Amino acid sequence: MAREIGRVAGMRLFLALAGAGGGLSFYLLVDVFDRTVVEPRLHLFLSAFAAVFFGALLALAGPLRVVRAIVSALVLAAPAAGLLLWASARFADPAQLIHAPESMLAGFLLAALPLPYLIAAAGPEGWRHYPTLFSQSWSIVVRYAAAWLFVGVAWVVVTLSDALFGLVGLHVIHDLLEIDAVPFVFSGFILGLALAVINELSDYVSPFLVLRLLRLLLPVVTVVVAVFLLALPLRGLTDLFGQLSVATTLLMMAVAAATLISTALDESNSEAVRHPVMLVSVQALALMLPVLAGLAGWAMWLRVGQYGLTPARIAGVTGSGLVLVYGLLYAVSVLLRGRWMVRIRRGNTVMALAVIALAALWLTPLFNAEEISARNQLARYTSGEVGADRIDLASLQDRLGLAGAAALEQLRALSQTEGHDALRARLEQFDNAPLRPGQPLTAGDAERLRAQLRELLPLRPEDGAGLRDAVLAAAAPEDLRTWLTACRRPLPDGRPGCVLVAGDFLPDHPGSEALLFYRDATGFLRIDAFSPEGDGTAIGRPATTELTRLGTGGEPAAATLARLLDGRFTIGPAALNALRLEERQFLILP
Repeated sequence: MAREIGRVAGMRLFLALAGAGGGLSFYLLVDVFDRTVVEPRLHLFLSAFAAVFFGALLALAGPLRVVRAIVSALVLAAPAAGLLLWASARFADPAQLIHAPESMLAGFLLAALPLPYLIAAAGPEGWRHYPTLFSQSWSIVVRYAAAWLFVGVAWVVVTLSDALFGLVGLHVIHDLLEIDAVPFVFSGFILGLALAVINELSDYVSPFLVLRLLRLLLPVVTVVVAVFLLALPLRGLTDLFGQLSVATTLLMMAVAAATLISTALDESNSEAVRHPVMLVSVQALALMLPVLAGLAGWAMWLRVGQYGLTPARIAGVTGSGLVLVYGLLYAVSVLLRGRWMVRIRRGNTVMALAVIALAALWLTPLFNAEEISARNQLARYTSGEVGADRIDLASLQDRLGLAGAAALEQLRALSQTEGHDALRARLEQFDNAPLRPGQPLTAGDAERLRAQLRELLPLRPEDGAGLRDAVLAAAAPEDLRTWLTACRRPLPDGRPGCVLVAGDFLPDHPGSEALLFYRDATGFLRIDAFSPEGDGTAIGRPATTELTRLGTGGEPAAATLARLLDGRFTIGPAALNALRLEERQFLILP
């Protein structure tokens, strides 16, 4: 008994630590590229390797012995991380790969889909044994879903505990959660612990209930798809394919239909649906699936014809093609009758391997969606298919990495030649336009913003360039964009709508501090404060921000900025008295 208790406790601790490692790895992967001291591409490889390894280990430990689970996770993590590293070569900054959802989805599929095959490979029937593949696939989904549900409950308890501690002046939990990595590590720790407990209760936590519930949706979905396809000729295709969301809706419905068909067939004939209504539903849905997938692909392709290729559209067309192959496989299997269920199950095994192979291919130069998209956007203009006003310049600059930058340079060179005046004007307009709100910012964007602010941001006094550069170097890209937009919002006299004032605002702190004044889009005056550090950098500090609505009450924000630009200000002690208690001070803020 004692040995069993020790084994259970050891497994719980092992998986909890593995989950914590996975949480830390995910944090490193998505949140610290701009702060890492490791070479960025090495950082990407190591954090991706660790994230895939720990994520796979949590799924494999339980169905497999610990040593086998560790080896299998290592075998999976190495190529997945290597392919993500290879894909990062498409971008000057590897952190941009994190903002390429199609490549990240390919990486996820590459890390998740092989897991049932790794489990089946350890069994006596071999890695292609469909009952094992089917049951383990759904078991992983159910175990992770239940574990994440427990993570959510744990966070509710932590939040309530922090609130309770706050009532008596304790801020331990709050201070811990303020450490950037702690929420990730905590979530991973709880996830691993939950998975360990779920593995212990595998007889009670099984996918059986979920599969039986999903079967109830099969007749409903079959009727919905049938009514849609019957009504489609009456409504017409023109309006249908004029909407972007239609392609996504059709594709998602086709994926749901394929999932329900596989669910109804289960792992073997003895477990599959038997009721006549269910059998008719699954066969009818299988016959309609190719039509649904074909419509999704057609809608996506029409969109490509209108606006050209992007990685998202390439992924949509690819996904539609995969679902169409699934649909044809299901429909042909049903039409051939006989052992149609067995044929569909065999097809599922092959198609899952095909998806894994395609996900791996997506991350190699053989299927470089960014390069394909950049070439297409360039060719659409050079062939005369579209005019200069319809080139997706933002996509070339922001989303298509090195290939997009190269295509953009080719367009710039082309704009200087005869007959491309419209292109030259479009590029000038694009270059002078402020960065769009919500647009992902790259390291190159941040440098361009700093360079533009160095030219545009007024200084008072004018010899504060060193402090200004320290402030700009330390600022987040989003803050740089906000400041540049405000500076380009001119005052009534035409001067920039911003100013950086340097002075000795903190007498007990060495050197000068800075206050950055600017107007926001609603006319309020905003103030950001900064102080220099010993290493030449600057850190943000809390500032009393006077919110003066333009034209209502007090001095208008524009007038305040104008007086600052004119130098009509003084720096001196604030009109405050404080109660001093040794080194502590207590005061009333006005």
